[in-house]
Amino acid sequence: GLHALHFGFDPATSKDGTIVAGHPVVLTALIDKDGIVTGLKIDTDPKTRLYLRKKAFLFGPQVKARYGSDGWTCTQGELASGEEPVGGVHVKETCTKTMSGRALKIERSLFRNAGQDERNFVDATRVTILRAPASSTTGSN
Repeated sequence: GLHALHFGFDPATSKDGTIVAGHPVVLTALIDKDGIVTGLKIDTDPKTRLYLRKKAFLFGPQVKARYGSDGWTCTQGELASGEEPVGGVHVKETCTKTMSGRALKIERSLFRNAGQDERNFVDATRVTILRAPASSTTGSN
C-alpha cells in the first residue's frame, strides 16, 4: 500500500491557500514502502468559499486539456436514490488515461443530497496521477 502525505501553503502566510489552475486544492503525495513518491492526488478544497467551491467540477476539463483531450476513457454515473441535480445539472464522471509513464484519473461530482439547502451540495474533483507500469505507457506527452 501507499502512504499519504498532505501538503500545501500555510494558511497563516497564504490567504488563498494552495491553488492549481485557479482552484483551491488539497495536495497529497503518495509514497511507497521505499519512501519514493509514486503519485499525487489533487482534491478540490471542500472548505473553500462558496463562490469557488461551486466551480470545483470545472477543474476536470482543465486537467484533460493540460494532458491532451485525446485518449481519455470516461464513464458517466447516474444519480443515486436521494441525490438530485444542482441547478438542473448533475455530474458523476470518472475518466482515465495512461501516457508518458503516468496513469491519470479524474473523478468529478456535482449533485445535492435530497433535502439539502441550496448552499449545501457535493461539488468536487479529484485528480490522481500515478507512475504507470512500463508496459502500459503510451502516448508522447
